[in-house]
Amino acid sequence: MTDHDQGDTGSFRFEKESVAHFGKQMWRVSDDLGQIDAMSILSNGATACRGTDLERGLKKRAVEQHDIVTALSAGLDEFGKEVKQAVTAVMRTEDESANRITNAYKRL
Repeated sequence: MTDHDQGDTGSFRFEKESVAHFGKQMWRVSDDLGQIDAMSILSNGATACRGTDLERGLKKRAVEQHDIVTALSAGLDEFGKEVKQAVTAVMRTEDESANRITNAYKRL
């Protein structure tokens, strides 16, 4: 993502394509997590253990685990969105800077 040879300038190179690709990967992971049906998995396991402490525990945890997986998916989705917004902001800033330089050069 950055070129660590900053030297005395304190500058770095932002690789937009790599960062944008990372954001897209976060969306893919979010989508994959969203497809995990923790409630059904644990409920089906509970059905196999009727009348046991394991059944009660699995039923009790099914909603909790579903909520956790859903929250993780939503968090990664939001993170991917923020990465995309950051890349867009950097690109917009670069374009604006390039336009200012071009306009200043034309005035010379």
